Amino acid sequence: EALDTQGAVSLTSLLMKFVASGSSN
Repeated sequence: EALDTQGAVSLTSLLMKFVASGSSN
């Protein structure tokens, strides 16, 4: 369960970073 949560957090973080980068550009 913990692993799944960590994976989800990492994925969300990456998505947020991607979205932020896209918006910034």
